[in-house]
Amino acid sequence: MRSRIRIERIDLSELGDLVDSQDYQAGYLDPSTGEVFRAFEGEVFGEDGAPLDLDQVDWVAVGGSTSSRAAYGDMEEFSAAVGDPEVATRLGSALGGRGAFRRFKDAVYDTPEEIRAAWHRFRDLRSQIRATEWLVDEDLVDEAEAGAVMGRLEADCDNELRPVPSRRREPA
Repeated sequence: MRSRIRIERIDLSELGDLVDSQDYQAGYLDPSTGEVFRAFEGEVFGEDGAPLDLDQVDWVAVGGSTSSRAAYGDMEEFSAAVGDPEVATRLGSALGGRGAFRRFKDAVYDTPEEIRAAWHRFRDLRSQIRATEWLVDEDLVDEAEAGAVMGRLEADCDNELRPVPSRRREPA
């Protein structure tokens, strides 16, 4: 059994990006340091630009563990929290059928800056929660420590949803 990492040593935002990636080996976590490494076409490169021999390190592969259903749920929850009924309807409508992720991204891009910024913060926080859950599932961090972090992240998510601005974009 490997030793556990102190969760504060891990960049949860970076790890969350990898956990949410559809690529099975989007990157790696060094369990001895908590450092997160992105992979490019399956390889991690050292500071000198040369590919690292991943068979020589005791890193944990990260990626491909989040279902599209979780990301879709994030979009649904955020859409429902938008205070401007017109914007909320537009975001919600983007979620129907094939291509929902792209349509939602385009619809968010067409909202006022406050809503776009709130979406990006909310999505990042949700990603960090999934990264923390992944760390617990992999037995890489202390469960109680992770629970405290998840409680904080969930409260931050709730705070992002409460004030989703409802001001409309002023005509140019």
